[in-house]
Amino acid sequence: MPEEPRSEMEDLRGAVFGGQWAPPAEPARVSPGVAALAAAIVIAAGAVGFLVGRLGGGSGDVASSGGVRVTEPEGWGKTAAPSVPGLRLSQPVALAPHGTNGTAVLAGLVEAPRASAFPDRFLAQLGLGPARADVVRLGSYDAYRYRSLSLGASRRRLTLFLAPTSSGLASVACVAAAGNTDFLPRCEKVAASLAIPDSPPSGLDADRHYASAVVAIATELARSRAAGRRRLLGARAAAQQAEAGRQLARAYDEAAAKLSSASVPPLAEDANSALVAAVEAVGPAYGDYARAARNGDRGAYASARRTVVRREAALERALEAL
Repeated sequence: MPEEPRSEMEDLRGAVFGGQWAPPAEPARVSPGVAALAAAIVIAAGAVGFLVGRLGGGSGDVASSGGVRVTEPEGWGKTAAPSVPGLRLSQPVALAPHGTNGTAVLAGLVEAPRASAFPDRFLAQLGLGPARADVVRLGSYDAYRYRSLSLGASRRRLTLFLAPTSSGLASVACVAAAGNTDFLPRCEKVAASLAIPDSPPSGLDADRHYASAVVAIATELARSRAAGRRRLLGARAAAQQAEAGRQLARAYDEAAAKLSSASVPPLAEDANSALVAAVEAVGPAYGDYARAARNGDRGAYASARRTVVRREAALERALEAL
């Protein structure tokens, strides 16, 4: 049967799930990507546990742009949208108290691809992250609130609300000069009146449940992969190698099917599709590996092994990106 050089086995270290060709007694390992995702679930659960509560919406006329609506307090009016570098909104509504300069509230839907619209990554794109968030209720929306963000050399301060909806991220930005502490409470009342009738909430619970499902699927796959590769290491005949390869192919196929049937929040649809595609690509590579071992085809065996390495590394990147 084709020999499996140990040095090339070690080259697989750091591929998906951080597994390696370990002796049977060594437990399955979970990759940094899986561990980070699990940690994110814990953090999200804690954040929701410290829910600040519903902010008072106040009363007044309704200001709207497209489907985005907020309450316009007495003494306020529409104004030019304040400049927040990188923050591009569709259907924007900008309001400010009469007689003020450089102070405004801006609401709308974030113009960003869904795969890059997760709050932490979006903040990084704005050059504002990472930042500590608490969780508040804006009308019917659960939202992350990021306070006292600096807008560079302008000496302006930003409090940013980001709320997952079925259409993507809704945003409310409160922009004021540094030291203007009176504006934020009034701006938060405007933020609390946010309504987008055509974009119902995609609650934070949905994100947490989806992440939990991904962690469970990834952890099960990590264990199956570690067990399958231990069988490969211990194989003494081509038939044993082929069977181990088939088992690994089935494990990846089953994981892809589970991810495809998961309930995915709108903001995660593109990232989940990329993850499913990455998982689906690994199974056939192990299938080719198994056939080459069974047929004693050294050239096909070496080619399939290289393909496994590439596709598992791509899967690790997709998981860490999610």
